[in-house]
Amino acid sequence: MTTKPTVGVIWDLDGTLADTEQAHFLAWQIVCRRFGRELSWDEFKPTFGLGNPDILHMLVSPTLAEAELQRLSEEKEAFFRAESRGGIKPMPGARQLALHLQALGIPQAIGSSAPPENIPFVLQALGLESIFAATVSRWEVPNGKPFPDIFLRAAEKLDIEPSHCLVLEDAPAGIQAAHAAGMRCIALSSTWPESALSGADYVVRDLSAACWDYATFDAFSSGTWQPK
Repeated sequence: MTTKPTVGVIWDLDGTLADTEQAHFLAWQIVCRRFGRELSWDEFKPTFGLGNPDILHMLVSPTLAEAELQRLSEEKEAFFRAESRGGIKPMPGARQLALHLQALGIPQAIGSSAPPENIPFVLQALGLESIFAATVSRWEVPNGKPFPDIFLRAAEKLDIEPSHCLVLEDAPAGIQAAHAAGMRCIALSSTWPESALSGADYVVRDLSAACWDYATFDAFSSGTWQPK
């Protein structure tokens, strides 16, 4: 009889699994120029990791109607896929950790603020589409990060208790969402400096640092072990 896994891992997509920040920035610049605004990197940076409706309200107008939000979001993501085609790379240690988790038999999911079309696009670009047992997009749940909805839905799809799920993130909003879901979080200091990720349970500069054995993942996710 097969033993049910006791721990699951939920990955953020952009900036944690995949290096997509620059392509998203270029796509948002195109959208903002249509409204007469030249978007700077400093203005874009705090939005990375949020859902498109929230970003559009921040960068374009807080009064955009639902239909306009949908249209602009679809346009932006088409720009993103065009800008990033052939150029998406994994974040430091991400591919190694994903394959290591697969070898351990730990189920993995994607929990992302990205629209559903982007998730298979990015996974295929990385050659990792067969690794993830479930994917959850911001568009599938009522609230995006920092609310817990995305991660709770991912845990449900993995059939793992939220308290036994570990989240891999790169942004403060994602860390907040993980903790709101009752999950522990490892943060990759990539798009944000370590000082901004102090809320995480463990911060790494390369995800291969978390290539632990099964028992260690289980202990970390349940809160009975903490890396030194």
